[in-house]
Amino acid sequence: MCGWRRRDVLRGVGLASVAGTPLLGGCLDGGLSGVMGSNSLSWVPSPDALGTIEQFNLLMMTPTALERSGAAPSDVQDDFSASLARAVDILDISFTDLSGVYRIGHFAAVLEYSVAAQRAKENLRAAGFQAAGEYEGYGLYASTDDSTHVAVSDEAIVFGPGGADGSGVVETVIDAKDGDRPRYRSADEAFADLTKVLGDGDIIVGQTGGAKVPRSNVQATGAAWRFDQQLAKVTFAFVFPPGSNVPTDEIERLANAGTLSEYDGVDIGQRGRVGVVTATISALTRDTLTPLPALEHALQTTPTVNFKATYGPDKRAATIVHAGGDAIPGTRLYLCGEGFRADTSLDQDDPGRWAGGTSGSMSAVAPGDTVTVAVKPGARLQLQYHPVCEREGRTLATFEV
Repeated sequence: MCGWRRRDVLRGVGLASVAGTPLLGGCLDGGLSGVMGSNSLSWVPSPDALGTIEQFNLLMMTPTALERSGAAPSDVQDDFSASLARAVDILDISFTDLSGVYRIGHFAAVLEYSVAAQRAKENLRAAGFQAAGEYEGYGLYASTDDSTHVAVSDEAIVFGPGGADGSGVVETVIDAKDGDRPRYRSADEAFADLTKVLGDGDIIVGQTGGAKVPRSNVQATGAAWRFDQQLAKVTFAFVFPPGSNVPTDEIERLANAGTLSEYDGVDIGQRGRVGVVTATISALTRDTLTPLPALEHALQTTPTVNFKATYGPDKRAATIVHAGGDAIPGTRLYLCGEGFRADTSLDQDDPGRWAGGTSGSMSAVAPGDTVTVAVKPGARLQLQYHPVCEREGRTLATFEV
């Protein structure tokens, strides 16, 4: 079942079975441990608790495993470390000092490492963060502009956006870990089935909602990579609606095409309503790490969102509306560009943080929220989202007046 360069559709043949449900076995039963387990999923609150909608992305990884394995080249490691560059700068540590990373949607990140909490607190203060109280054994800290909140304990460090409601996001993550908020695993059956099939791994990525491959009715997509010294072993999983047939023929065609064709020892099967592909590869690349659009999106921290703009008849005002998609922390959403003009009667008349409506929970910009900006004819505006752990912002929309 682990033969090299095989692409067999295993409709129950050669599969283990528990209670009549086909299970994949063989290729990934190497005794490799990884970041995902029942305890690590406790960090992940329900998207409703965070105010997100439509799609929810999850990334878990073990930086030390990436560093040790020859199957994860430096450019792949660099991409992962860039997604946490601001956080490790603030904490004055390196990416490979982290023993575990849990990136929860585009709202929050949990970092586990062995440095004492006291040192982390000292580094936060040195970076300009101010103490903001205590919560459930965590010290709370806020950036001077209140755009970033951090919770610190000997167990982990939680990064989240600031907001008018206080440290709502980091508190929600801590509450989920303590069992005081709904966890995603118990609130969403598709997510529960996805993570059960993926098991543990050194990199886990998943997305609920929004996937179109191999069919438009896929409810969740994910992958788990496990590394040894010279080999990466992977499980891809596709969750279909309850009661539907798993299209193994379509999954086979997918596995034989495009970037997935670069994997070896490909086996295809199902576990309940989940279609599963297992494979190996000697060296990951950026393309083979994310061979499916849903996985590529899930690895990024850019929200799935649509903004539109309308302009006054004299083009001296632009009204930008959140027209659908994910809620976005208002303290991490910025307007920049050229062509602003002074007019304090409107919501915003200079570059800076979103100054419009935030109707979502925890001060999030949600569908229907607007900001009216004072502009000059010919102005060019950019709407940027700044992920809480990254140095660089992501442009969500550009408007030319």
